[in-house]
Amino acid sequence: MSSEPTPSGLSRSVLIVDDDAEVAGLLAEVLSHAGYRADTASNGRAALLKIEAAGYDAIIADVRMPDLDGPGLYDELARRQPRLLGRFMLVGGDTGSAEVQAFVDRTGVPCVPKPFDTKEVVRLIRRLAG
Repeated sequence: MSSEPTPSGLSRSVLIVDDDAEVAGLLAEVLSHAGYRADTASNGRAALLKIEAAGYDAIIADVRMPDLDGPGLYDELARRQPRLLGRFMLVGGDTGSAEVQAFVDRTGVPCVPKPFDTKEVVRLIRRLAG
């Protein structure tokens, strides 16, 4: 993996929202190597504070988290910052559940199951964030 930033990722920022610090750290490292500035938050509430303080070009959120999960964060963004809805994706171990599938069907949000393929995550972020 090259540490040189890719032109498409230069100056783009991604917020990774996951209550598992190892997963968030891995995604941050992968995206940094792809040329993105990566920031993390441990749940949706913390993410909302970061989003209000700083703009992000894309958001990756875990499906299941305490204190505001990924779908809940999406719904809050729909009320507060709808411009980010097209730049939102989910990752999670529970992506095949009927509840998550209904959310994906309703919103069209990309959803990558855990364990995820890091190349797939980078490809999606390039599509979402530019």
